[in-house]
Amino acid sequence: MLRNLVEINVFDKPCYDIWELVIKLLKMLHIYGKNQSAYLALLLILVVVPLGLFFRFSPYPLPYVQYAILAYLFLSQYAFFNERNYRHKIASSILLQLQNELKRSPSKNEIIKREKLLINLRFITLAAIGLLIFLVTIFFKKL
Repeated sequence: MLRNLVEINVFDKPCYDIWELVIKLLKMLHIYGKNQSAYLALLLILVVVPLGLFFRFSPYPLPYVQYAILAYLFLSQYAFFNERNYRHKIASSILLQLQNELKRSPSKNEIIKREKLLINLRFITLAAIGLLIFLVTIFFKKL
């Protein structure tokens, strides 16, 4: 049954055993927590909370403000996010993390895989914030 599922290739090899899958997902969540939690909190404070406060306390009805905020969020990431600069920014922290995890000097391939994982996690953070905006919109019945 698990062989029909999409292979999750988080670290090195695909896994078909349910417990291996759970362990890999927990490791990925741990890496996400170490690297992207501050970014998630920043976007939460700067985007989702003000939208909820606006919906709750504003006497002025702005139609479709949630869509404008979603568009601003995603367009700003494409305008200001430069993958090359981000890779250089996280290179030293990736090297230290991998050295601590592996207890040896990581290979170039391992470093590149972790960089790709962190870049994908950054976009997962954006998707999570978009989902939170959608949930806040549903909660205040502004959809």
